[in-house]
Amino acid sequence: MKGNQWWGLAEYPADRLEEHHFMLQDCEVVLVSAAAGATGMIAGQLFKHMGCVVIGATDTDHKVEVLAQLGYDHAFNHNSKDFDAALSQLAPNGVDVYFDNVGGQTLDVVLPHMRTFGRIIACGSISTYDTCHPPHGVTNLFCVVTKSLTMQGFLVSQYQAEWPAARAHLQQLLAEGVLQDRYTTLPDFADIPRALTGLFTGLNVGKMLVACEPEE
Repeated sequence: MKGNQWWGLAEYPADRLEEHHFMLQDCEVVLVSAAAGATGMIAGQLFKHMGCVVIGATDTDHKVEVLAQLGYDHAFNHNSKDFDAALSQLAPNGVDVYFDNVGGQTLDVVLPHMRTFGRIIACGSISTYDTCHPPHGVTNLFCVVTKSLTMQGFLVSQYQAEWPAARAHLQQLLAEGVLQDRYTTLPDFADIPRALTGLFTGLNVGKMLVACEPEE
């Protein structure tokens, strides 16, 4: 694994973080959006390691195949399958935990599918980062009330004291084969703009990297 990928993995202060904040139980249903990105694919594998049933939402059929290789129980391409219908099929009894990397309209669709006392981990809102239009107004927010949901933001910077333990733990899981890594590498330093914009168009599977030639 390339050294700088550890920072992508280190966004998780170890799987016990999810446990003590969100009280995960065996066989709970977890939905991860942007599931084939650097953050989502590690989150899904950690949830699976903790005994959850994990569903991944992504944007291409190839990424659906990747998620299956990573051990996701279910995955679907939201560009070819209706998101609402997919959740009704794959989580007919509802979603216990939603790891949200997307926000916006996706969050709006997920909220009615949450189970009572469900938990939402708000890790990102990629759908709103690169638009000049006003963000989608979430119309189903009242589900937080009617379903007694808990929604909490998750920022890596708030857990700096746990980074060393997280890196050690993730290294161990990788060495044991519990975690698998994926990355997309663009071949030249001049590809940096393409790499950046590609994060918003779904170009990457896993961590996005750019190869840089060493100085002579």
